[in-house]
Amino acid sequence: MVLLSEKNSANKNIHEFTEHLELAKKAEYKEQVPEAINHYMDTLYHLENDYQNRAMSKSDNERRLKLIESLKQKVDILKARV
Repeated sequence: MVLLSEKNSANKNIHEFTEHLELAKKAEYKEQVPEAINHYMDTLYHLENDYQNRAMSKSDNERRLKLIESLKQKVDILKARV
């Protein structure tokens, strides 16, 4: 059981930003702007910090950087609405 738990936690850390991204999209859809901003900021944190020391292909890193830029723009737009 311990081996299964460790494997699940490792997979969770790899894609932890996706959970925050989904929560942000749901909050934005429900017009819960402050919650959406918080979840987008959590997503940005994980994208910017969790992947720095991991070996990534150049294309994966470019996609990650584009996602970071688009999320920053989204946060700026939402902050203007508050």
